[in-house]
This record gives sequence, C-alpha cells and structure tokens, in this order.
Amino acid sequence: MKATSIQVLKGVGPKKARTLEAIGIRTLEDLLTHLPREYVRIGSGLSLEEVRRKRPKEPLALELRLLGDMEVDGNGRVPRTRARLGDGTGSCTAVWFHMPFLKQRWRKGQTIRILGRLEEGGGGLVFLAPRILGASEPLEYPGLTPVYPLGKGITQTFLRGLLSQVLEGLEGLARETIPRELLAQEGLMSRSDALRTIHRPDSLEAAEAARQRLAFEEFFFFQLGAQFERGLARQVRNLHPLESRNWVTRFQEGLPFPLTPDQKTVLEEILGDMEGPHAMNRLVQGDVGSGKTVVAACAMLAMMEAGRQAVVMAPTEVLARQHHASLSSLFGPFGLEVGLLAGSMTAKEKKEARTRLSEGKWLAAVGTHALVQDGVEFASLGLVVTDEQHRFGVRQREVLGGKGECPHMLVMSATPIPRTLAWILYGDMDISAIKTMPPGRQEIKSFLVDGSMEERVLAFLEKEVETGRQAYVVCPLVEGDGEEEGEAPEVTDATTRARELQERLAPGIQVGLLHGKMRPKEKQAVMERFKKGEIQVLVSTTVIEVGVDVSNATLMLVENAERFGLAQLHQLRGRVGRGSHQSYCILFSDTRNPLVREKLNMLARTADGFKIAEYDLERRGPGEAFGNRQHGILEFRAGDLWADAPLMRETNRLVRSLLERDPLLEAPAHQELKREMLAYMERNMRQIVL
Repeated sequence: MKATSIQVLKGVGPKKARTLEAIGIRTLEDLLTHLPREYVRIGSGLSLEEVRRKRPKEPLALELRLLGDMEVDGNGRVPRTRARLGDGTGSCTAVWFHMPFLKQRWRKGQTIRILGRLEEGGGGLVFLAPRILGASEPLEYPGLTPVYPLGKGITQTFLRGLLSQVLEGLEGLARETIPRELLAQEGLMSRSDALRTIHRPDSLEAAEAARQRLAFEEFFFFQLGAQFERGLARQVRNLHPLESRNWVTRFQEGLPFPLTPDQKTVLEEILGDMEGPHAMNRLVQGDVGSGKTVVAACAMLAMMEAGRQAVVMAPTEVLARQHHASLSSLFGPFGLEVGLLAGSMTAKEKKEARTRLSEGKWLAAVGTHALVQDGVEFASLGLVVTDEQHRFGVRQREVLGGKGECPHMLVMSATPIPRTLAWILYGDMDISAIKTMPPGRQEIKSFLVDGSMEERVLAFLEKEVETGRQAYVVCPLVEGDGEEEGEAPEVTDATTRARELQERLAPGIQVGLLHGKMRPKEKQAVMERFKKGEIQVLVSTTVIEVGVDVSNATLMLVENAERFGLAQLHQLRGRVGRGSHQSYCILFSDTRNPLVREKLNMLARTADGFKIAEYDLERRGPGEAFGNRQHGILEFRAGDLWADAPLMRETNRLVRSLLERDPLLEAPAHQELKREMLAYMERNMRQIVL
C-alpha cells in the first residue's frame, strides 16, 4: 500500500492527483496518514437550551432561524457582521469577520444552517465565525466527523469520500509495523484499528487513543532510525584535524568586543572536537542574539587555516545573503573571499560558483539548499555549519555532509530546546549552549494588547519612524482568502494589512510587503530597500522569522499572536533589539481564551528563550495535538513533540534498550523491523524537520 498511487481511487485523475500532491498526498499511505486536525459533532440533536446546559466542547452544526436582519459594524479595522439566531428554546449571536456581504444575502425569518463552536459571551451564547453550510450538505452524521487540513481545490467532502474507499479494504492494506509483542507490552491497538478509529472515531477519547498509537509508531521508528545511523556516525575518524589556532586568536583580538564566558566555553568545545580523534558532530543552542555567528566564524577560520573548506548552509536566501555579507566583512582582514551559491542566481553565476568550490578557490562559502544539488562538488570540505538546523530535512544535511570526506558537522539553533528533550532528539550529538547575552544588549520591552489599542499602537509606530527607526508588522497569512473550510478565527493577512497601513499611516512613511510566495529576487529587493531605510514599515509573514538582521528596526508588531507558537513568537521578537536603541514587541490578540492569554502574557514577561521552552513543554497537553502545532522544532503527522514528550521518552527508552542488545539489528528476529525502519526513513525523514 505504501507505494500505491492515489490515482487507483475513484474520482482521482491526473489533475486531481496533482492537487492532492500539493498537500502531501501521493499514495494511499499518505492519504491514511493525512490526519484530522479536529472533530465536529454534527447532528447532535441538541437545542440551544440543551447547549447552554451541557456546554459541549465539540463544534456543532445547527439549523437556526434569523430573529432579525444582520447588522454590520464598520468601526475598527475589521468589519463584523452580527446576527441574532434562535430555535424556539433559546437564542444566540453569530459573528462573522470580513464578510459584510452576508447582510445582503440573509433576511429576518430565514433558516440558516451553520457549523462552529458555541461559546459563552458577555451577552449569552456566541458563534464566532461559523461556517455556513450549503443546502446539499447533510446535517445528520453519526458520531464525530473529522475535519482535515485542506489545500486549494480540495474539500472536506472529497477527502472523506476518498478515505471511505480506502477504509473499506483497510485490513488487507495496513500491514502491522510494530512487533506484536511490543504492542502487547505497551497496551497499544493494531495499526489497522488505529487508522480506522482516527478517521471514524466514536468518541474523542477513542480518537486520542488512536492518535497515541500512531504517534508511538512515528516516534519509535524516528528514534530507531536516527539512533541506528548515529551509532554508525560515532565511528567516523577525524580526517580534518586542526593545525593551528593562530587565525582564531588573531580574529578574537580584532573584535571590538570580548567573547562572553559562554562563547569562550563553547568555542573551546568546538575546537577540542576538531582536534580530537573523531569527526565533530555538535549542536550549539543559543538564544536570539547570543552570538552564535561569531563562534561559528571562529570554527570556520580554524578549519580554513588547515587548508580545508568551510561552508554555511542557511534555510532561506535572505538569510544566506545576510551571512555572506557578514562573513565577508569578518574574513576580509584574512584576505579570504566568501563564496555564495543560491537558487536565484543566474545559470552562469551558479556555474562559476560550482567551479570555484570544486577547484578550492573558495575556502569559505554560504548557500541555501542549492549546495546539496547534483553537480556541486568541493575540493576539500572539512566543516559544514548548518544554521537554524530545524528547518532542514535530515536528508539535506546528510547530502551536504556526503559531499566531503567525513567533514565536521556543526549545527546551530536559535530555538532553545529544553534539556529534557534535547538529549532525546540529539542523542548522537554533543550539545553546547550559549545562554548569556553580549554586554550592552537591551532587553526588548514586550506587551500584549487587543484591537482597541490599535490607534495608540500605530501612533507609537509613527513616532518611532519619525525618530529614524523602522518597524516590522507580522501577519499569519499572505492573503485573506486562503482560509480553510471550517476555519473560525478572525485573521489579519499581510497583503490587506500592508495596503491598509499605507493608507492610514502618515504621508512619507513607506510600507513594504514581504512573504514566502514572492520570488527570491523580489524578496531580496524588498529586504535591501528595508535595510537601506527606503522602506520604514515592513509587513511580512513569518518569512522574516529566521535570522533577518536590521539593527535599525526597533518595533515588532505581531497580528493575531494567538495563531503562533511561543517559540515562533520568540524568534519573531528577536528580529528587533539588534542595535543600540530600545526596542519593543507588541502582540495583538483579541482572543478571550484564558489559557492562550496566559501563554502570550508569559512571553511578554519573559525574555529567556530557554525558560519559554520549558514553560511551553510543561503546559502543552495532549488535547492540543489536534490544534495548531508549535512550529519550528519538530513536526510529525500524529505525534506532537511537546504534548507527547512522555511518549517520546518511552520510545527512546525502548529503542536504546533494543540497540544495546543488537546495535546493528543483525539478529534474525530483527530483520523485519530493520526493513520497516529503513522504509520509514526513506519515506518520512525527508519530511521531518529538526
């Protein structure tokens, strides 16, 4: 089944197959592991009075009558359409955002069918942004109905129909992957039962049990494969030992500031690795602005002094070009030219770059994923530095490392990982941490506000720009029409927000727009204008989350902050405060969820990324696994690294015990397990990001 094309299903031709491929569905296995993000209880038979008494947690589909004409509130930055609805036993309010046209479509006395969550508001029950069901959509379904992540041209009804076809013959398709004795030992259901249950659960408890079973499988094979390969990697000899530290000493003497104690400690650990008997494989964790780049530059200089090449692999071209500029400046006194290889370069420029790398004319180079493409060779690659490593697939790093003769590997992360998890995720690696900040760096003042503060915040933004400073405004979406079916919250999109701010801010303030759908050269042009001060306010999606460095930017505004994970918000905040001026981060959120507000308030109170990570780990529970994921660390289909930390530790214990007994999985009883592990890694490891 794993390799069976999705086109064997009725209703899937070549065109629809391409649409499904855009959301990661190519095979029947992909379809079965495209899991629901939540469940809807449709056709509950509850009246509004019963809803008020029973307070069901699930979204509901109800047929209600309009008690009056809809009203549109045009005040503020978001138009809101309100309607009073009832069913004879009670009444409620429905609120839609950015949909004033509904007032023209619906009139008092009409019946409307809506799907959403009913919450208790100040004036009674409230439907926030419910989806209006079409006349052909059934209102009565047994049990819980899954709601799936969608893509353009894909509907819930279509996906559910495809899954129904596959689930009918599931017994012959879903081959067991975990040894049966291990399933029995851990009290887990079979794989076929888990897949059937997660798509057709009788209760939320049953769905959670199925998810746990599938998460166990993911964690088990992820750790088995990773630790199996890591065991092999530990045997690699150091083929690129250092010859001297003279360049490192000279470099430090030329810096306008001394290294912090943490920087000195970590640098000594790195240089000790590269002088030791085995190839270095080290992870350096450091909060935003802690000075990881300078430490990496020292490691690169030490390797280049030995006559070997050192390269930095960055996840985005914006960051790659930024590293290229900073390293060129740092290495200039040594007469070293830093090369660049990026996707937007012309064919002629790429050919010249590949030639310089293969002939050894560049000892230092920076690039994006273009570095791992076929045709890129190195004369003597001795050190690979992977920046923001969690954004690369495991295979990408392995391919780059494979282009040299067992080079040293140094991975840098600005996303703090609690020690309780780091030893599991990076068990093969020596782990270093830079926790102290360079002297003179001011703490960023952070605030959580709601939409009522918008005018005051924009006035503050204008004041900052008047004093010569610049600002970021980050939105969760590129455009406002991209919401999935059933999506509820009011969301500010970057395209609309950029247009609004250009109209509302004082004349002379130039607003720019940056997002991931732009071509690399377009993004680079916008960033260059922002760096030069030609753009004062940059409206962006999270494309600026990683490593963008504009020291004159002092204000970060985040729209719909509840839509982001804590680690992601902390990264965004780190884009300001990189100069000598006081900087600010303002989080906009109208959420009334007390748990979410507490999370955002915690970020406003705390600047320490490691404390933020520990807080997030302690408070995220299994119930969040079907909601918005914490971005940036590690993503699985069923498992959630934070919510399922105990399960990750348990599978880590089982894998370690297994490999202690049979490090190479050579025992006859382990051959099937080894085949499953290799198949899992080939199928999934390129999709998992670290």
